[in-house]
Amino acid sequence: MLLKSSFAALTGSVLACTVAFAQENLPPPDTLDAVEIVELMLGRTPSRHATPLAAMHGRAELYVSYKDRAWNNDAGAISVWLLLGDIAVRSNDASLTQSYTADILPVYLRHTETFLEALNGAPWLAPSTCELLAGHFGSEDRTKDNLATFLDAEAQRFQDVLPKPVAADCIAELTQVE
Repeated sequence: MLLKSSFAALTGSVLACTVAFAQENLPPPDTLDAVEIVELMLGRTPSRHATPLAAMHGRAELYVSYKDRAWNNDAGAISVWLLLGDIAVRSNDASLTQSYTADILPVYLRHTETFLEALNGAPWLAPSTCELLAGHFGSEDRTKDNLATFLDAEAQRFQDVLPKPVAADCIAELTQVE
C-alpha cells in the first residue's frame, strides 16, 4: 500500500511539474505518458511496453511527441521535454542525450521566454538542461564557434529570469565547453 501511494504521489508530482507556471490553465500530459515518465525516473521498464526494446522505442516516441509540442511553444510540453532530458542525462541514455544536444538549442532559440519560464518553475532541471545546452556546442558536426555569441546574447537573460545561483551554474556549465 505504501508503494502504491508513493507511486501515486510521484505521478502527481510529475503531472504538477509539467506546468512550470501552474497558475495557467495548461492541460496535464497524457496519464499513460506521466506513468511512463515516473517509471523511467524510477529506473523501471515502463509497464505499458511489453519488452525493453518496445520501451526503448516508447522513449523515442515520447521524445518526439514532446519535442514537437515544445517546438510549437506548448509550455507544458516544454516542461515535460526538459524533464525527459533530465531522465536521459541521469540514466546515461546516450542516444536520447544525443538527440537532446542536437535539438535543445533550436527549441530554446525559437521559444526562449517559455523555455526559461519552464526552467524557472522547475530549477532542479537546470543542471541537466544546461549540460544538454552545452553539449550542443562542439558535438557531432556542430562547432563551438557560436558559443561565445550565444553566451553574449543569453547570459544576461539567464540572470534576469532564473534564480541567481541557477543562472550562475548554467553559465558556468556553458563556459566549460571544451
